[in-house]
Amino acid sequence: MAAKILWASQTGNCEEISRIIYEESAEKRIPCERYCLQELGTTFNISQKDVIVIVVSSTGDGELPDNGLKFYRWIKQQEGTIFSHVKYTLLGLGDSNYSTFQGGPNIIEHHMKKLGATEFYERGVVDEQLGIEQTVDAWIDGLWEPLKKQVEELSKAGSGEQVSQAIEDMPSIWGRILEYRVLTEENATKKVIEIRITTEGKSYIPGTALFMYPQNPDEKVTEMITKLGLEATQSIIDKSHISKSVSHRFQTPISIFDFFKRFVDFQSAIKTRCAIFLASILYNPTEKEGLTHHIDQSKITMPDEFTFENIINKYHSWDIQSLDSLLDVIPILSPRNYSISSSPTTSPGSITIAFSVMGLCTRYLEHAALNDLSVEYSLQNEPGVFWEGIKASPRPIMICTGTGISPFRGILEHLVLNDPKPVWVIYGCRNSTKNTPQKNFDHVYQDDINGAIRVLGGKLSVANSRSGNGPKYIQDIIKNEAREIVEWGSAAILCGNFDSKDIKAKLQTINENFEVFSEIWE
Repeated sequence: MAAKILWASQTGNCEEISRIIYEESAEKRIPCERYCLQELGTTFNISQKDVIVIVVSSTGDGELPDNGLKFYRWIKQQEGTIFSHVKYTLLGLGDSNYSTFQGGPNIIEHHMKKLGATEFYERGVVDEQLGIEQTVDAWIDGLWEPLKKQVEELSKAGSGEQVSQAIEDMPSIWGRILEYRVLTEENATKKVIEIRITTEGKSYIPGTALFMYPQNPDEKVTEMITKLGLEATQSIIDKSHISKSVSHRFQTPISIFDFFKRFVDFQSAIKTRCAIFLASILYNPTEKEGLTHHIDQSKITMPDEFTFENIINKYHSWDIQSLDSLLDVIPILSPRNYSISSSPTTSPGSITIAFSVMGLCTRYLEHAALNDLSVEYSLQNEPGVFWEGIKASPRPIMICTGTGISPFRGILEHLVLNDPKPVWVIYGCRNSTKNTPQKNFDHVYQDDINGAIRVLGGKLSVANSRSGNGPKYIQDIIKNEAREIVEWGSAAILCGNFDSKDIKAKLQTINENFEVFSEIWE
């Protein structure tokens, strides 16, 4: 059971805030879905027992943004108390220079209450004239506890399950890498590798995900610390200025070098609040003016090119008088989610993940595997939405692409030995034929999935987007085999690099009662 985060935005601020809430909700293990209000009736609807977070602004003379008008036209036509079981909260953005300050948010709130909805968390009011980030950050910080409570109550009413642990409540594990192997041929578009890691006595659930904590390269850490004029061996004593998402993972004192290596995000666009602080500690007037010129205090985040690394490299007159003040705003590395592709039944004491090598964390993991380094990660202890899908049907359908097959491999291993049932796997890759002249085979876990399907009495359908063999995309399989899909079952679980909303719509076109379960992992 997931909360809905709904947004409408004219300048992009509400869209960005909704994205921040959505991403942080994943770290808090609070299930959420995110939609633009314009998507009403296509990708989402409001049910009688929804939990809703609305982020919306005013534009012009107090009107709603253009992409909120469809929702407004719909909600003002509703009657009675159809939202009597709906719980909502609202964050409204506006400009107090206008007499119609908060006009758009006021309109939405008026109709929500008129239809019987109950506010579960006090509305946030943001005045863009006063700067928005501090108000928004404080409102979001206060959101998590009441939102978690509402989603827990919703989940209990629906299925008896609880909201997952927040990541700061999960103990971290330092695991040794036992095995490394490449799963694709040398000319595949993406290199996919698998690593097997010790669990150090911890249990896990196949088909769920682990949370891997990436680290920055030593040379990059040294470069950043040196340019800021900090001492690598200087100790951080006080945790109170550091995000709770990481402060549970270390004991003080910790050296600046170790903190920057494990916790500082060099590559993502920084928040505006961080940019303001960095401008304040430049003692060269020209540099200070240069950075300040790019700061728009009406925006939550800086443009994509304004990463911590790029700013530190571009400007040079750094004068950090207060390390605590820097720690208050420094960008923090987020954990990466990787699906578990093994089962403890067949792989006791170790855990396996597979991934494409393409970003900071995956490059770090490959480096760690090749250099015999331990890695830090956390495990969730709830089955997750994929298992809801498995339980929902005696003959579930699994739809996936690329490394999206990983959690299904672990689930299939478990089903073979513990709870056999027919499963239809619909898989998309570029080329599922080994040893072609192109050497671009990328059908991940081909032999393992085939073996499990034979034992379970299921079915495997494969789309090859580049080889020319058979259907090209998974959407083609769904279209071509629609009749058999209806006969097979009425529940599917999705994982992969595709538009899950599009797949869900296609399945529900075949059968309007089709249940679709999906999570977004690496």
